[in-house]
Amino acid sequence: MRVLVIAGVASILAGASSLVSAQQAPALAPGVEDSKQGRSADVRAKRRACRQEGQSKGSRGPDLQDYVAICVAEARLACLKQAVEQKVRGPARRDFIANCLRS
Repeated sequence: MRVLVIAGVASILAGASSLVSAQQAPALAPGVEDSKQGRSADVRAKRRACRQEGQSKGSRGPDLQDYVAICVAEARLACLKQAVEQKVRGPARRDFIANCLRS
């Protein structure tokens, strides 16, 4: 009985580890940038700029977090409005907004 329980637990653990390894993202070739990582870097850069701006205005703690959230949302909205005005659609809009957030 004990052997069956141990064998069952071992098979469950082996199955779980194979599921975890199957869900990992594939590695990119050297020099190839993941577009999602590039976009998230743009947002991180904008968030960093907003944080510095908020700190220079004297915001701290939860007030600073709120300031940063609003600042990034306003920047994304401004970029989206600009893309709509220029009638940029599809994947080009995503790239346009990412480039807009860099500036």
